[in-house]
Amino acid sequence: MPRSLSGPPSVGLTIVETPKDLGDGADVVFDASGQSAVACELLPWLRVAGTAVIVVAYKPGLHGLDLFSVMFAETTIIGTRIYQRGDIDAAIDLVTSGRLDAHRLISKIFPLNEAVAALYSLHRGEGMKVLIQPGQARSA
Repeated sequence: MPRSLSGPPSVGLTIVETPKDLGDGADVVFDASGQSAVACELLPWLRVAGTAVIVVAYKPGLHGLDLFSVMFAETTIIGTRIYQRGDIDAAIDLVTSGRLDAHRLISKIFPLNEAVAALYSLHRGEGMKVLIQPGQARSA
């Protein structure tokens, strides 16, 4: 059963547990997991002519993606890339050399059951990055 949440009107979040809770499906689904188990489950969450946005790097391959369903449902799949390989190499060097303490980039760590509150905190400008993890919240 969908649950509506109060928060900033421009956010309008609803938590659902199964694709059936969405009725005809979501307009857009974002995949930030990089896990094959998630990739093969994206399509049932989308409405016909919906859009899946892949915002994470996967290893090469289809990862269980049903291309027949992509064609039949007129699904749009968009990939994003905001960094070049050199940017990633430079970031890894900054962290591994100790010149950058990556922990300082995290504003707060939220337990999984407070994931929506984490999004609201970012929406209010209360941090730059938050992490969501199972367990208790702790300061970064």
